[in-house]
Amino acid sequence: MTTNFQVPLRFSPRTSDPASTDEEIIPLDYTTRPVGMKQPRLDGRLVLTPEIDLSRYTCRAVIDWVWLEFETQAPKPTQSIALSNYLERVLGRRHKVTGPGVPHDANPTNVTETLFRLKIQDPTPWEIHWLEHALKSYRGLAGPIRVIGIEIALDWYARDHSDQARWEMVAALQRHHLPHARGLVLPYADLHQTYPRVNPKAGDEDETDTEFVIHDNRWIVAGKAGPGRLLSDLDFVEEERVRQRILRVKAHHAPFIDSTLYRGVKYGPAMFRVQNKVTDKNNPKAGTVKMLGPDERRARVEVTLLGGEVERAGFGEVGDLIGFSFGALRKPYFPFWLPAVAGGIKRDGSDPSLREQRLGRLLQAVFAKSGIYGANLYEAASEIEKSERHKIRRTIGEGMKPAPRIRAGEWGHLLAWGKMTQRTRRAFDLLSERWSWAALKKMLPPETTDKAA
Repeated sequence: MTTNFQVPLRFSPRTSDPASTDEEIIPLDYTTRPVGMKQPRLDGRLVLTPEIDLSRYTCRAVIDWVWLEFETQAPKPTQSIALSNYLERVLGRRHKVTGPGVPHDANPTNVTETLFRLKIQDPTPWEIHWLEHALKSYRGLAGPIRVIGIEIALDWYARDHSDQARWEMVAALQRHHLPHARGLVLPYADLHQTYPRVNPKAGDEDETDTEFVIHDNRWIVAGKAGPGRLLSDLDFVEEERVRQRILRVKAHHAPFIDSTLYRGVKYGPAMFRVQNKVTDKNNPKAGTVKMLGPDERRARVEVTLLGGEVERAGFGEVGDLIGFSFGALRKPYFPFWLPAVAGGIKRDGSDPSLREQRLGRLLQAVFAKSGIYGANLYEAASEIEKSERHKIRRTIGEGMKPAPRIRAGEWGHLLAWGKMTQRTRRAFDLLSERWSWAALKKMLPPETTDKAA
């Protein structure tokens, strides 16, 4: 039996996507079908699949930037501005050079040091290959150039450049991306969104609101300490107050298509973002914004890796980027899932129980709002709540055995989204090809290819 439902595409009151005010916005269709797989965990489950034609899109994996640290061998400290000027002459464009301890998104200031940090935006294998040679020629290096941060993105471009197709992909990314990465159970790391603030008295165009996707309307305190702030990750679902919050369907809220959807905390080991990319902020502090053309607009999911997560992802010295197997990043950072909800006929032909039917309806409603993230939490909280009720009944003498529990950190009844996985895998394979030694040799003069081998 196949049924259908729709997910509305919502925009913020002060939308940052100008096309959303001029066009008819069509909801994203979903199909509900029996899973058709033999695993016991999927017996009687229905899979929710978006009706989105992936062949309408071009998928491309890119390195947004790399954040490097190195120490010069010169006996005297060097000015960072002098180093920036030198690298601009050698590499052909200017890069952000600053001192130690500075975060990757800070504005560069001139310092006199021997230890430096360098940010390369949209790096190329050619620049990475010649960077070490350039620095050794200038002041020498006391050690290797280390990768201390990196941002990887997966971009989806609608082949027909239509706004509707882009919005549908943004909605799909918002609901189906759920990474395994560490550092996602920190306070305020829950799924949250930022969007333009509606404030007629404010003259700041960049003013935004932030809210969690799962929140109690009485306590919207994103980014602040407050009595209503409750964690909602799986590691905290055992807590009664957290669990009750997750089990309120009204506490789940669909993110806006024009918002930036975050998972993780700023400067944490890993932070993920899903975006409807229609602008580039060339200088956020100055407030200059570039509107992208129709062929540049895209749906994007990106991850920023810092600290120990950089090393765990396999990055060490900057030279290791050339020849790196970027496909290894897909599974931990860019997995896409389909929910399998209760409520279907079981393999033995029996009908679902009333509880299973109700849970299936609730999970579908939750998924339409907070996606895989919220549905996974809701199901875990529901199973724990069921187990707690059994415990109470046993205590008062009814003698019922406790139900099996979903332990914190398990993925419940999720299925890999096969078609999306195939497209993502291919995109990362192509990224590896662009950063291979073979590709680099084609960029180098003939007399240098022996050194690159």
